[in-house]
Amino acid sequence: MRATLVVLLVAAAACAPRQTMFQVGPDTWMIEIAGGDPACLAYRLQSPTQATVQALFYRKRDGTFTMNRLEACGAP
Repeated sequence: MRATLVVLLVAAAACAPRQTMFQVGPDTWMIEIAGGDPACLAYRLQSPTQATVQALFYRKRDGTFTMNRLEACGAP
């Protein structure tokens, strides 16, 4: 019974959708830009209550964001 539960949990995690939004402030989000390079996902900053910079951001391995594609993903 216990082994079956572990297998079901692992299978459910593998089928879970990829996270496409990350909260980076109290009312600020990084939202994935659709149609980009799947090897180096791009994000945009969005907030319903404040102005945000209109630029592309990339997620680094440590989970932080940068506007430098090479820093986040390496050479294309």
